[in-house]
Amino acid sequence: MTDRTADDPIGRVVAEEWAATLSIPPGGGPPGDADFFLAGGNSLQAARLLAGIEARLGVRIALRSFMADARLGTLREECAHALRAVPVGNDSDHAHDV
Repeated sequence: MTDRTADDPIGRVVAEEWAATLSIPPGGGPPGDADFFLAGGNSLQAARLLAGIEARLGVRIALRSFMADARLGTLREECAHALRAVPVGNDSDHAHDV
């Protein structure tokens, strides 16, 4: 996790899931402009990453969207946008598609 995500709960979750998916040791999180595939990720890991984010944040990011721009900062922004669009009272059983 980077210092920039310390005060950003969405960014923290995204960075933690990213690091866990790529088996990055604690404290060795990615920079905000990191590209998932250039960091060694593959499409199966991308699907796992997005599933982990959905489980924790209750938002569903389309794999196609992520693969078009697989940077950490972009993923964080997509999650934040999706969370702003989720109606009040929504639960993770009804995740918002992006």
